[in-house]
Amino acid sequence: RRALAAGGVLAAVVLGAGLAAHAAHGLGTGAATRSSAEISLAAIRLVRQVNDDRALDGQLLASELAPLVALYSGERVVPLEMLTPEEHVTPKSPARRAAEIARIDRRFRPDAYIVMRAGPFHPALQQAPLDSGRVPVDVSAPNSPVRTFLFRIP
Repeated sequence: RRALAAGGVLAAVVLGAGLAAHAAHGLGTGAATRSSAEISLAAIRLVRQVNDDRALDGQLLASELAPLVALYSGERVVPLEMLTPEEHVTPKSPARRAAEIARIDRRFRPDAYIVMRAGPFHPALQQAPLDSGRVPVDVSAPNSPVRTFLFRIP
């Protein structure tokens, strides 16, 4: 019984330390100042873009906040990044984001990309080495905060 109790206490201490380290990292990177309202606004803009653009109906999309876009648009949506536990410790570099987009593009071949102009995926998409000469073409309104990219294939 003593060993079982000691194991439980040790597990609680390890979990508590992990939670404290995660919270400290979040505070250190400014996560506490990024409001959920900002994320909600981005989600609303992305969903509206997809719902308003009839050319995207029935297309396979790649988007930021993919689960929300899929849920509120009814379209098939793949995420623009591969999440791993590492992202909770160190942020992704722009080169790594671009490499992930290239891998997602090769695997899923989305028909369109929907990204926020001010977000990290916009520059990553422009830098991603896509397969088969797929060239993303921005078909968005000039001042739109949401960018829609379709493909020109030579």
